[in-house]
Amino acid sequence: MIIPQLGFSLVPANVAIFYDSKIPQMVFAANDIKTVLVAGSSTVEIKEISTLTADFPSAKIVLALATDTKTTDMMKSQGGAALTSLGAQAYALRTTKKNQSSYWVFGGDANGAMYGGLQIAENIGFTGFDGDYQTEESPHIINRGIKINLPFDERLPTYWGSFDETSAKRAIPFVWDINFWKTWLDEMARFRYNMLSIWVQNPFPAMVQLKDFPLAHLPSIQGFDGYKNAEMTPDKRTEHWRNIISYAHSRGFKVQIFN
Repeated sequence: MIIPQLGFSLVPANVAIFYDSKIPQMVFAANDIKTVLVAGSSTVEIKEISTLTADFPSAKIVLALATDTKTTDMMKSQGGAALTSLGAQAYALRTTKKNQSSYWVFGGDANGAMYGGLQIAENIGFTGFDGDYQTEESPHIINRGIKINLPFDERLPTYWGSFDETSAKRAIPFVWDINFWKTWLDEMARFRYNMLSIWVQNPFPAMVQLKDFPLAHLPSIQGFDGYKNAEMTPDKRTEHWRNIISYAHSRGFKVQIFN
């Protein structure tokens, strides 16, 4: 995450972030908000949205779904404008000043709440806690994708079917590194991408093991320049791709694999 260096002098000493910790998209956005606040020397409290009350005494940032009528009513009671109908990936930002300065983010769905929270994190980085947001945003392009030509093994090249490029040879170890995928998906979510399209000639011998076809899978992963990954057994490879896809969903992505 790149943190802008403007506006930190305008950040309150104490800020609470309210959200539903069971929604991973909100957790991700709230962590970015916390990062930028802490960089501005704020003390940050993380609280469940179910504990939010109208008389909360400190500055706060609230992430919620537009269908959360308790929270939307509380926002309106503190001077915020009513919401319009928010669709998928859409979000509304509201600022209220009654009792304490507050930023409110409402998502038409979990992904919309995440995008609104990421926007608030960026806004705070640039202007501190001095903004007045009464806006609503929805995407003009619903599916915003990245296409990756990716080899899985030296025997499973990208869909071009060869290893003419040095970058393709060097990519194989990263395919099997979950930290690479988490870092990449986090960054792409911050840039509001939501489609991951992987193109590989034949991914299945590296992804699944079928009982009826015991020889139709790779016993291990190997690449170039001596790279071998014997620990990535067929069962672990299946788990690896399940983890990638699950993590992608938690960042608002759909995943497609073309072969």
